[in-house]
Amino acid sequence: MPAILVTGGTQARSFAYFTQVSARFIDHLVLGKSKLMITSRFRSLMLAVSLLASLAIGACSKDPPLDTVSNVDLKRYQGKWYEIAKLPRATQTDCYGTIGMYTLTGAQTINLAHQCNVGSFTGPQHLSQANGQVADPSVASKLSVDFGGGYYGDYWIIDLGENYEYAVVGHPTRQYLWILSRTSTLDATTLAGILKRAQDKGFDTSQLKYTPQAS
Repeated sequence: MPAILVTGGTQARSFAYFTQVSARFIDHLVLGKSKLMITSRFRSLMLAVSLLASLAIGACSKDPPLDTVSNVDLKRYQGKWYEIAKLPRATQTDCYGTIGMYTLTGAQTINLAHQCNVGSFTGPQHLSQANGQVADPSVASKLSVDFGGGYYGDYWIIDLGENYEYAVVGHPTRQYLWILSRTSTLDATTLAGILKRAQDKGFDTSQLKYTPQAS
């Protein structure tokens, strides 16, 4: 999850952004690249589609500004998170019980470790890790996540519970969204509020895929 380019415009993130991030997300997002079994032909196809999409979008518009949380204490943010829902990606495997373990490694850096079981709660376990860094110390809600090999991803905290009981991570393109919770479920009222605020920020929450979590 998310220096990717932290600029706001889609045009500025066209070819380099979509080709690099699409390739890296195929290999790394949520799951480790060694487990995805992506063929070279499929990777090439995905990169081509991403390039065409970036050119089409860049020719028409720029990403509207995306507001993030005004203040984030990374010491409080670290710890265990359950994935409640996400905007699905074609390259993501069918995950059950997805959790994240975040560990502060410095004043402005954090390790992001994710795991899930594929296909069922007893399916093969997949693990991945990435390192996040606050790009601008004055805006701790905007992290840049290093996926390795010089590829980075925007990890913007756009909503956060008063007691850090839930968090929402988004991307300025609105193509990526994750709802996280300290518990395996969220009550209906809290979830409804999260969805409404995400919709107001331009995310299509009707496309969210809810992650199965054990009771």
